[in-house]
Parts: sequence; structure tokens; C-alpha cells
Amino acid sequence: MASFLVARDGSGKVIGAIGVECYGRSALLRSLVVSPGYRNRGLGARLVAKLEARCRSLAVTDLFLLTTTARDFFSKQRYQSIGRGSVPVALRAAAEFTRLCPDSAVCMTKSL
Repeated sequence: MASFLVARDGSGKVIGAIGVECYGRSALLRSLVVSPGYRNRGLGARLVAKLEARCRSLAVTDLFLLTTTARDFFSKQRYQSIGRGSVPVALRAAAEFTRLCPDSAVCMTKSL
């Protein structure tokens, strides 16, 4: 199951989004994006927090992600770097692990 959250400004313009794919009690955080004019205002952190709350309500216990550019951001959100081999097999079969993200992408996780 995939789910997305979208942030809009007062005029309804999309200014941020984040997605997740659930695999039982584990989930893959996908594609956090924030419009350049809205960066460094805490919007990304708020989107991550809302996504984590939604995952908790779905009984997800562990979130995983791959990133090539946002390791420091996710570290501040209490995600920890791990080896890809530590990721549940079902998640490793996802497109992000098999063909979309390079081997150089950092794998991170957070227990909810």
C-alpha cells in the first residue's frame, strides 16, 4: 500500500509532499520534497512527523529509506544509517532498492 501526504500554501499551491509504501509492519519512506521557497522553515520535518504518525496508526513499527542527498536531514529526525542487508526482504524487492536508487545511496531506518 502506498500513501502520500501533500502540503499546500494558503492559495492551494503544492509546496511539499512525502510518500510511504507499507510492507506489513515495515515501511519504505519515499520521495520527501519541499519547494525551494519553503525550505529551511521546518516543513520537511513536519511532513516526516505526520507521515510517522500515520504509519504508527497503521501499526508500522519500522521505517526505512534510501537517500543520496539528505542523510544529515534524516539524522536530525533520528534516523540511523544501516547496511542494506539489514532491511526486510520485502522492502529490498521494492524498485528503490532494485533499480531506482544507486548502490551509493545511504540506507537509514527509524523505529516507531
